Amino acid sequence: MAAGADADIVVFDPSRTWTVDHRELHMSGGYSCWDGWEVTGKVRTTILRGSVLVEDGAFVGSRTDGRWQPRTMLPEVLSGDFAFSSEAAPA
Repeated sequence: MAAGADADIVVFDPSRTWTVDHRELHMSGGYSCWDGWEVTGKVRTTILRGSVLVEDGAFVGSRTDGRWQPRTMLPEVLSGDFAFSSEAAPA
């Protein structure tokens, strides 16, 4: 990092064990496919362009600070012809 650079920072606790609950994920969806899973590792703090969004697991930022990132899906995924293999995996 350098002065004037744009950086997002996450402080991650790799030893924290917790059970996923969509209400703790700071998203607008009413569920997560991971609800009920016990996992190890959890984000403690998130800093976006110099502003703290999540502090000690609590959302403290502005809901309007994010930027939309358009994306597309591979045609193979949309058609159902996508094959998962070690050859297709990125290096």
